[in-house]
Amino acid sequence: MDTSKIIFSAILGSFIATLADVIMKENASATGKVAEALEYILEFPVPKLYSMILLILLGVSISLVMGVKDMKKALATGASIVALIMTGIPYETPVTLTSNTQLQGQESSPFIRNAYAGMKSVNSVKVNITINTSDNLNPQWVLITAKALPKRTILGRNKLSGSRYISFSLPTNEFELTIEAPGYTTAVMPFYLNVGNLELNIVLVK
Repeated sequence: MDTSKIIFSAILGSFIATLADVIMKENASATGKVAEALEYILEFPVPKLYSMILLILLGVSISLVMGVKDMKKALATGASIVALIMTGIPYETPVTLTSNTQLQGQESSPFIRNAYAGMKSVNSVKVNITINTSDNLNPQWVLITAKALPKRTILGRNKLSGSRYISFSLPTNEFELTIEAPGYTTAVMPFYLNVGNLELNIVLVK
């Protein structure tokens, strides 16, 4: 069997598996977990696209190392890379940045507990976020993720639907907020604060 066909089949299988993993899963995504692990090690943001490319390369490499000679087997081997990664990564749901904000501007004050044992809890920060868009349209959803700096371990996340306001507390004054919405540029903002309150008015742009 032509090696190029084996590689193509493995790439196709890995791509289908990683794409389905990103689309169908959120907290349990193998692609997301790999990206978070790389962020923790490298200490800078790693987009999920890079994580997908890495998993595809691993799927191809495994197919070649195992000496797969059949296109169907190469496709299946490439597609199994997500299952292999999730087998080695324990599943742990991040703490939810819970909000009871059914109406825009309504405030709630949940406390986010430390999700990682051994992490020092320093000055707590109350965060209030109002989200707008450059085109004044309501996004289908808005995903907010809070990570402790410098290691970028996840403190919590929440997916808002139909609301543009959220209020929560974090157990550290050094953190990073990531705000994602379909069709808009992802906003990534690090904060090193010496105050106990943070008021943010975020405008998402295309």
